[in-house]
Amino acid sequence: MIKSTITTLKFILGHPLSGKKKLATLRRWLGWQIGSRILRFPVIAPFVNDSCLVLEKGQRGANGNYYCGMLEFEDMSFLMHYLRPDDLFADIGANIGSYTILAACAIGAKVVAVEPVQSTFDRLVRNIAINGSIDRVEFHRCALGSSSGGTVRLTQNEDAENHVIPDGENLENGVEVPLRSLDDILHGRVPRFLKIDVEGFEQEVLKGGMATLRDPNLKVLIIELNTFGSRFGVSDSELADLLQDCGFSFFAYQPRDRRLVELADPLAGKLNVICLRDDEAQERVRSAPAFRVSGQTI
Repeated sequence: MIKSTITTLKFILGHPLSGKKKLATLRRWLGWQIGSRILRFPVIAPFVNDSCLVLEKGQRGANGNYYCGMLEFEDMSFLMHYLRPDDLFADIGANIGSYTILAACAIGAKVVAVEPVQSTFDRLVRNIAINGSIDRVEFHRCALGSSSGGTVRLTQNEDAENHVIPDGENLENGVEVPLRSLDDILHGRVPRFLKIDVEGFEQEVLKGGMATLRDPNLKVLIIELNTFGSRFGVSDSELADLLQDCGFSFFAYQPRDRRLVELADPLAGKLNVICLRDDEAQERVRSAPAFRVSGQTI
């Protein structure tokens, strides 16, 4: 418990949005640690621009956004600077909806959001409804794989780290969910921006979305390359090779400079990687309006 707390404090106090406001960050963290033990009901907290986020005890990702402003600062900032209101964004592994809120509520884009676990799905829908953006989001409660049909078993008590249970791993808390493919749920539509966060099941999702992946109208993909694919016998280098074969290059984003930096090695140390095949991406982020988060304008 103490080790976990120290790790959390190091992360949030070293977060780029903490900067000179470390005391305010610490107050938010401490206030939530005390408040979540006293208040046994959800709390609505400000998020980005005029959007908000529902907080509950045990939601590490959502609560991290509250402590820091934006938990995944670089990637979330890239989304905020890149997306426009008329774009389609697909959020695969939406969890409680942090990225969907940014796209649909803070920007006004259209979103296809996929989340398989029922309790998490319910929180996703609640977050979008509270923001008054339910008409901008198409929800799917299912897992995505290489084809549609049948079911797959997932964990359901691991918050943002819920994942497909590999064959031979017998977890008692597993739940069966419907299995569909990305190409199936999109029905020929091609998002400009696709985010995939499926805790190691990325290759199966990509296999079921090859028509989408190869379509030149898909300009951006954010995906995790964090070795979790090894639980399914897939290496990060295999995923990187697949994406390169589809014409993507790999980048990191520097939000305050609004600068995209090409990565020589997409596997060197980052969890999320921005995959691009949009020659106009740099100009897009430079010309985007600023957004507001934690009292800062970026």
